[in-house]
Amino acid sequence: MPDSARVLIAGAGPVGLAAALRLAQLGVPVAVLERRMQLARVDRASAWLPPTLEVFEQLGILEGALRTGLQVRRIAYLRAGTETPLASFAFGLLAGETRFSFRLHLDQGSVAAALAARLTAYPHVRLGFDAEVVRVDQDATGVSVRVQSALGERVERGACLLAADGVDSAVRACLGIELGNVAVAGRLLEVTTAADLTALVPGADAAAWIFAPDGWCGLLRMPDLWQIAVPLRADEGDAAALDGAALQARLARFLPLGAAALPLVTRRLRPVRRQVAGTYAAGRVLLAGDAAHLVQTRSGLNMNCGLHDAMVAAEALAAAFHRPAAAAAAFERYANERRLVATAQLLPYADRAAPGDAAWAAALTDIAADPALARAWLRSACMLDVPGFRAPARGGGLPA
Repeated sequence: MPDSARVLIAGAGPVGLAAALRLAQLGVPVAVLERRMQLARVDRASAWLPPTLEVFEQLGILEGALRTGLQVRRIAYLRAGTETPLASFAFGLLAGETRFSFRLHLDQGSVAAALAARLTAYPHVRLGFDAEVVRVDQDATGVSVRVQSALGERVERGACLLAADGVDSAVRACLGIELGNVAVAGRLLEVTTAADLTALVPGADAAAWIFAPDGWCGLLRMPDLWQIAVPLRADEGDAAALDGAALQARLARFLPLGAAALPLVTRRLRPVRRQVAGTYAAGRVLLAGDAAHLVQTRSGLNMNCGLHDAMVAAEALAAAFHRPAAAAAAFERYANERRLVATAQLLPYADRAAPGDAAWAAALTDIAADPALARAWLRSACMLDVPGFRAPARGGGLPA
């Protein structure tokens, strides 16, 4: 089959690789273009939700993910200095509506590596590194992507292109698509530690939020580390926030450190942004994942949504491959459906999920005490209540 019939994918992160694998399963030839020399060694913490575990199963990486990841079956909300939770939500309440009544904590790099390994079974897929996109052109029959490598420039030709190349997407920039206005909703100080926070904060379990009179912090346990996230005030400078003594004093407001400082592995500052691309489709090019939306939450919803973008995009691209006359309608449907998920669900959830005042804490306590309300809260936190969030298993795979 000529190269001009294949689908090109920019970006070999979890989103691009998931789309490539799903296309491969559907018999579509694919070429993945990654600007790095190898898969990114990203140890970014991620919480994979029940609908995304269904995607993992469909792609054939679930068994390995369950073996290496950490299954989290409860989320707790605590007050600093107390062991009794304000509220606790057990994922077991979701039993009966999903086979995965837990969250899986596993870094994104491990997921990308598992997807790449599965791709090796498909001879009609090519994974190319050192291929930085510098120009995108399209016409009535396909897309031409000019890429830069250590050997110079070349042109890759395909029928369609999926931009899964992240928040600084070169494809999106080439097409002149805006990622919305830069809406910074604050900054987070994120640190990791190998210390056992379960012993330090008995009620913390594997996912918890701790509240103090002057703020909050989030705890996320990964298989080998804990991540701690603390919001910063707008007037705090970067250097002051990362200063060792000041940082330890900040953590001590939430954790009973006593005279001992918490041993830290990494520390970084991250802006919290709310951005969505003006469109998810331009001619024969689709956008997915961070290239399409950056709606950061403390539950990894943006990354999970990106995986579902990938699956739905793959279905649209496969429809275009097998039935070229259906391409325009399939692309428009993808763009409208997935952008609506981001604007009508991700953005509002990110805003309402932020910890609030005493009234907010009291309301959360009441919700946790009522099994029906707690189940509805968990469904929302896992985006099980979002129309279109669960990527449909069209063309085979999991039953509906």
